[in-house]
Amino acid sequence: MDSHLPIIMTVDDESSVRRVIRTVLERDGFSVLEASSGLEAIELAKHEPQIVMVLSDMRMPGMDGNALAHQLRVLRPNVPFIFVSAFDSDVDECFRHCPTLQKPFNGRQLIARVRSQLSLSTSLSTSLAILPTVQR
Repeated sequence: MDSHLPIIMTVDDESSVRRVIRTVLERDGFSVLEASSGLEAIELAKHEPQIVMVLSDMRMPGMDGNALAHQLRVLRPNVPFIFVSAFDSDVDECFRHCPTLQKPFNGRQLIARVRSQLSLSTSLSTSLAILPTVQR
C-alpha cells in the first residue's frame, strides 16, 4: 500500500464487492483497506490513522453497518462514512444524514460519491479550522 495515497476502508462480507470497490478506487488514485466484518474494520481503524473514509455495507453477519458506524464515530469522529446498501430502510435514524450508495452501482457512481464526500469533509474541516476560538 502506498503510504502517500489517501486510504479508504471498504467493509463488506462479500469478497467480490470488496474487490470491485478496491479496483475502482485504486484506479482513481486511492489506497484501499479491506475488512470482511465490522469487528475487523474496528481493528484496522485502531491501527491505521491515515484512513480518510469508510465505505460499509449495511447487512453483514455479526456487526451491521449501523453498529460499525456507532463504534467508528467514537474512534474516528471526523472520518466520513458512506453506507452501501440495496435497501434505504437499513440506515439507522441516527445516520439518516450520512450518504448512501445504492446497490447495484457502477464505478462512476462510486467515484462521484467518494469524491463528493471527501470534498465536503475537507471543506468542513477547513471552515472549522478558521473559526475563531470561543472564549469562556
